[in-house]
Amino acid sequence: MPSTNRRSFITAIAGASTLSLAGCLGSSGSSTVRMGSSTQGSATFAATQALQSVVSDNADNVDISAQETSGSGAGNFRLYDNGEIDGGGFDNFAAAQAVDGTGSFADQPVDSVPYQGFFYVLPHTYLVSLPDSDIETTDDLSGKNVWLNPPGTSVRPPTNAVFENAGLYDQINPIDISRGSLAGAIEEGRIDAVVVYGANYKALPGWITELDTRFTLSAVTPTESFKQAIRDTSGVGYEEVSTYGWEQDIGADEIATWTIGAQFRFGDGVSTEAVQTIARIAYEQNESIIEANGLFPAYDNPSDMLAATLPDQPVHPGVAEFLKEEGEWDEELPIGEI
Repeated sequence: MPSTNRRSFITAIAGASTLSLAGCLGSSGSSTVRMGSSTQGSATFAATQALQSVVSDNADNVDISAQETSGSGAGNFRLYDNGEIDGGGFDNFAAAQAVDGTGSFADQPVDSVPYQGFFYVLPHTYLVSLPDSDIETTDDLSGKNVWLNPPGTSVRPPTNAVFENAGLYDQINPIDISRGSLAGAIEEGRIDAVVVYGANYKALPGWITELDTRFTLSAVTPTESFKQAIRDTSGVGYEEVSTYGWEQDIGADEIATWTIGAQFRFGDGVSTEAVQTIARIAYEQNESIIEANGLFPAYDNPSDMLAATLPDQPVHPGVAEFLKEEGEWDEELPIGEI
């Protein structure tokens, strides 16, 4: 298996432990895959529940057991490393830190990281400013009161990293309040700019649609140096997209964003056949999954499933085999070993 850092992705002991669990047969004779689904109400929980339901209706050889966990970041990586889950939802920023032994994993590293599968949420993150803030570009943020999202959310750590790489974090005044308190703070004039995001090329989250109806907002133009800071941030993607989801005109039809993708990942103990089946159902029954979870991404082509794939981490061979059959595999991506 291709190695991307000083530690192996999957240790022999952890792999054997996972294999003995992921290869167990359920009551129907199918292989059961335990997938960490984060907390109730989260995008990961909703996506995993929807996938579990549709796989149950359409697969003969595999079942998904969605298990509520503390989160799709470091928590799920530690559960996987301990052999408590076989896969599940994992965000890319935490994945990069898990592999590199940085951030949340600097003092407590993990030895085993599951292979990449396919994405289920891809937030496109950028800034909007309030009237009278005099903020037009990211160069104007210095000295301003900027809301970066709450510290406990998955959006915040990678956003902090982008601002740090851009040399802006120490120049702004980060405002640490909850999403529920944000509108009130804006009304009181305590916020100059807000980090917002659209999800899966489809819609804005509910808390942002509330801002859309209550306040006049303008897109903040990223400078070239800020764009480069996004590209230089490990575990964060760069994409220029339309400013979808807004009812008002925010002054830009397209904008450069930092993406914080989350993927379903599967360990080396989950067979190629099982993951190939899950991937095929996720694509062929995509509309059924969306009926169960409206925010789930639309896979118009099989290659869309790799929209949040990190180029330096292995993809599960089951996903690779499915995409090869469809003629959509990217030969530049590494494939993990079973």
